[in-house]
Amino acid sequence: MEILLTINEVAEYLKLTKSAVYSLVRRRKIPHIKLTGKILRFKESEIMQWVNDSAAMTHGTEKKTLRVHKNIKKSSTVSPSYVDGIIRSVKNEILR
Repeated sequence: MEILLTINEVAEYLKLTKSAVYSLVRRRKIPHIKLTGKILRFKESEIMQWVNDSAAMTHGTEKKTLRVHKNIKKSSTVSPSYVDGIIRSVKNEILR
């Protein structure tokens, strides 16, 4: 079963404000689904892929992928500074 994240969870994971995530949603820059009414949810797998795709574009290659874990400190393949760089890149994309 697919894990659905709330806007608070996505904002925390990406180290963005909720309003920044709402801005991404409005501009259709981040994958999301709308449930009944105005309820937004984000498929965890799509957010992870979106981060991976952003990392590939940032580093000029689509072959490079990023293994993302909920707890980055447990990951042996990704350093926290690398993820912070990706998050900075995503924030820069938001401000464009």
